[in-house]
Amino acid sequence: LSLSLSLSRAGAPLLNTYRSWSDARAVPLICLHKGKTGEDEVILDLSPLRTPQHFAEIARVCSAAHPGATVEALEVLSPSLDKTTGG
Repeated sequence: LSLSLSLSRAGAPLLNTYRSWSDARAVPLICLHKGKTGEDEVILDLSPLRTPQHFAEIARVCSAAHPGATVEALEVLSPSLDKTTGG
């Protein structure tokens, strides 16, 4: 599980459309990236929620629920959230 505030937008028109849809409806974007090596990545983009004051807590709860999860590109990290361990 990877928690992210922004996704790479270049060269991915379908993902961009889904991101715009999520943003227009103010719902988190959840995306599965299938890995070539058998390791998949789940992206949770919280930015459409427009509540950055809650991002660190949401990221903490989500990463605590999934051992091995990492938090990436979270600009509003709280002091209790470690970027490498997710907890």
